[in-house]
Amino acid sequence: MSTKEIISGLETLLPYYSNIDGFHTGAEHDVLYAYPTENTLPEDVIKKMIALGWHQEYDDRDCSEDFSVDDYRTDESWVYYT
Repeated sequence: MSTKEIISGLETLLPYYSNIDGFHTGAEHDVLYAYPTENTLPEDVIKKMIALGWHQEYDDRDCSEDFSVDDYRTDESWVYYT
């Protein structure tokens, strides 16, 4: 949970949006959201996002603790808890 991890995660995702100046983030209480990218992330980028503390949430498990490259979905937002 650091500002550096937040910024690095967003910078990592930017090239995968078709319009990098578009509105791609949101926040609610202590959660930051980066909306799904238009372009699929390669495996090394997914691993980087996970290492920075980002994950996706789309089912009932605790994805903040249990998320891997195999769990990545192109149509899901990335989540970061502050």
